[in-house]
Amino acid sequence: MRTSGLVPTPEQVTGLLRSDTSGEIVMLNLLKFTEQPEEYGRYEELVREQLAEVGAEVRWVGLVRHVLIGDPALDGWEAVALVAYPSKEAFIEMVTAHRYQEASEHRDRGLAATVLLCCTGRD
Repeated sequence: MRTSGLVPTPEQVTGLLRSDTSGEIVMLNLLKFTEQPEEYGRYEELVREQLAEVGAEVRWVGLVRHVLIGDPALDGWEAVALVAYPSKEAFIEMVTAHRYQEASEHRDRGLAATVLLCCTGRD
């Protein structure tokens, strides 16, 4: 069973599908881990090949070291990842695949909280 708050709501998915977003998207991932962060590491290993299959790539991953602006007590993000997809359709193709659903079980066990922001370049 997928953990609430770690997956998009039906309205969020519909919003992405209906958006006029075209071309490359970059997913900005804000991550807070459970006491089992190795589970998220296992998820990363399992989806690496799946990313390549849809033409996506991990552009950058880093640890949060200091909150310069904002209230660090609000969310306590521990890591950030930028993952680029050639299109929103490529993203949807990957996350709806059966293999991804199996891998996401590790993601759900490894994450206490997350925010996923779909970003596009400024034209």
